[in-house]
Amino acid sequence: MHRRALAAIRRCPPLRAAAANAQHMVSPNQRAHMHVLACPLQCSALTTDHNTLDEAEKQRLIASGGKTGKDSMSSHVFVGDAEGGLKVTRSLGDSPFHKDDAVSAAPGLRHVPISPKTRFAVIASDGIWDHLSNVEVMQTVSEAIAATRAQEDLSATPSPSSQSVVASQGSSEDGRANSPRPNSPSSPSTSKPRLTKKRGQSAAAAACAAVLERIQVGQQDGTLGSGVDDRAIAVIVLNRPS
Repeated sequence: MHRRALAAIRRCPPLRAAAANAQHMVSPNQRAHMHVLACPLQCSALTTDHNTLDEAEKQRLIASGGKTGKDSMSSHVFVGDAEGGLKVTRSLGDSPFHKDDAVSAAPGLRHVPISPKTRFAVIASDGIWDHLSNVEVMQTVSEAIAATRAQEDLSATPSPSSQSVVASQGSSEDGRANSPRPNSPSSPSTSKPRLTKKRGQSAAAAACAAVLERIQVGQQDGTLGSGVDDRAIAVIVLNRPS
C-alpha cells in the first residue's frame, strides 16, 4: 500500500532542510507513504514512492535477493518463497518478503520546515494517488477548507432574532427601566447577542470527504478509472490564510 504526503504552501520559497530552531515536520516515508504540503497555491511532495520505478530502490531489492515480475507484473516485487507479490519495496508486516531485507521496513525520513504560509498537509494511500494528482488533491482540499470556514464564519454571526431581543431590553413604553425578573421564562439570560453556532464537521474532515467524493463521482461518470484500492486520507490544517 503506497502512502504519499503532500504539503500546500502559499508562495513560499523552496523547502530546505530544517534549520536550527525552525518549526518543522518530520515526514516518515514508509511503504511509499506520500505526504504533501500546501501554499496558495503551490504544493510540494514531501515523500517519494517506494517501488520499482525508483531505480535505486529496484537495485537495492535485487541486491538483497528480491526480483521484479515480467510483462503486466513488472511493477511487482517477488522474494524467494514468499507467496504472491507486492507493489512496494518497503513495508511493515508482509514478513516473508523481508527475507535478507529485500523488502525493507526502514522508513525514509525528511525534516521539512513549516512556515506561517504553510496551509495544510495531506497524508494518503495509493487508493487516492492512483486517481488524483498532487495538484488535484491540493485544489480539492483547499476548496473544501475554504467552504467550511466560510460556513463557520456565517453561522457565527448574530442572528436577527437575538439582536431584536437585546434591542428590546432596557426601557418600557413609559420610559422606565425594564428589569425582567431573573426567573421569568421570557427573560434573556444575557445582555449579549447570542451566536447561532451550528455544530458541523471540521475543515479537515470536510477536506477528506471532498477528496473521497471526487474520486467516487469520477468513477461513476467514467472520468476516473474503476480500480478500487485501500483509500485512506488524513488532512492536517496548519494555518489559516491571511
